[in-house]
Formats: sequence, structure tokens, C-alpha cells
Amino acid sequence: MEIPVTLRFFLTAKSPQAKQKVWTWITSHLAANAPRLTIPDIESGDGALTHAGSWADGIFQLLRICQSIGHQWVLTDNIDFRFDAWSNQPAIAGVEAINVIADNPDVTREDPDVC
Repeated sequence: MEIPVTLRFFLTAKSPQAKQKVWTWITSHLAANAPRLTIPDIESGDGALTHAGSWADGIFQLLRICQSIGHQWVLTDNIDFRFDAWSNQPAIAGVEAINVIADNPDVTREDPDVC
């Protein structure tokens, strides 16, 4: 299963050199800790999580990724349709906040079988 994922990092770093240093750290951290996550352009944040399993398995993988990049996550939206997590407690210097969003590719909001 491939789950579309968007990771948004809100940086406190201001200079181009400082921003590049933060982006490099984020890219290397995700490559080491989330090998099934592909983000072609980390600054845009759009990518995909590829895994064998269900939506619930994908959520677990996303929670593991979140745990590695931040603390005190707030989950919003209906988890049957969308994983939407926000943290103001990043584990990354130079980052102010992180937002991780993934939509369930198997379900639409109009699906009558989902609450």
C-alpha cells in the first residue's frame, strides 16, 4: 500500500545557510529512521509512505516517524479518513513546528461504511 503523505516543517532558521543545514539534517534523519518514506523535495513536503499492510499499519508507521521528529503531538480529523498530526515540540533544532498529513487511499468521506 502506498499512502500519500505531506510533512511540513516550519523553520525558525532565517538565513539560507541555516535553512540548508536544517533541511540536510531532516533529510538524513528521515532517510535513516523512515526508509519507507519518500519525500522527493523536502521543502515542498509531499511524498509517500510505502508499506505492506493496512491503513492501521500505515498509521502506526506514521506515529513512529512522528515520535522520531517531535514530541507532544496533537491528532486531529477523523482517523478513518486522514492522519493529521501537529507538534510545537520538534526534536530538531531550527524547526518551530511540524505538521504530518496522510489521507487513507482506500476510503473517501462519502463512503457509507465508515463512521
